[in-house]
Amino acid sequence: MQDLLLIVAVTAVFAFGWYLMGKLDAFLESNRQDQIALLSAGENILRIGFFDPLVADSLSGALEKYSRIYPSVSVSLFSGTEAELMREFCSHKLDMIFLPENVSIPDKIHSQVDEISLEHMPVVMQYGGLQIEPITEGRIQQKVVWEETETTSEVNRFIQFLKAETSI
Repeated sequence: MQDLLLIVAVTAVFAFGWYLMGKLDAFLESNRQDQIALLSAGENILRIGFFDPLVADSLSGALEKYSRIYPSVSVSLFSGTEAELMREFCSHKLDMIFLPENVSIPDKIHSQVDEISLEHMPVVMQYGGLQIEPITEGRIQQKVVWEETETTSEVNRFIQFLKAETSI
């Protein structure tokens, strides 16, 4: 008798969990659609991910100039591992990512890929004003990954700007 009650209880919990997961999936899908609509109709935001934060420093001059030319665009910078950047890019949380030149982009990611050559910029520490020079001389090669669609017009405009400012 106890075994039968246990089986009924486990089945009831499983069925209730199945029902809740269905409701949660429906809610999350609805929320995702709402977020996509808000992003495409809302404020102009450019979300850029970097594998190496020092690359962002090398782009600081171009980013500053871009912000002066297009003051209505908010630029947000993010840093993470290759896997994190790819995951966030695929889930449309990042508009474009900068990766080392030797990283291979999976075929499942339907995007535009180009290489950019950036000058090494020295890093100035906030405390003490110490300047840290890069070890290597010359330029940094980075892969730029972005989606070229109608909803990412800010990305396309920034890519065109980078092509004019650097040797992409």
